[in-house]
Amino acid sequence: MERQVLAKMEAIADRLQPAAAGMSASGGQPDPDSIKMFVGQIPRHWNESDLTKIFEEFGPVYQISVLRDKVTQQSKGKRFK
Repeated sequence: MERQVLAKMEAIADRLQPAAAGMSASGGQPDPDSIKMFVGQIPRHWNESDLTKIFEEFGPVYQISVLRDKVTQQSKGKRFK
């Protein structure tokens, strides 16, 4: 099941233009044409570094945040069985 999720995420990233995810030359800020992308239903055990590894393959990543429950600090991604 995890491979299917990864394949879907790679398909989405393939459709993005590499320049759209780029950084500007000034101070590490995102390029004005950069996009904000929301990815859902990731496995709960994935963290920011796991996602960064996947998406850096397609271009620079400015910021990644995994949404977490305020009490448990567990990822809000979908759990796969």
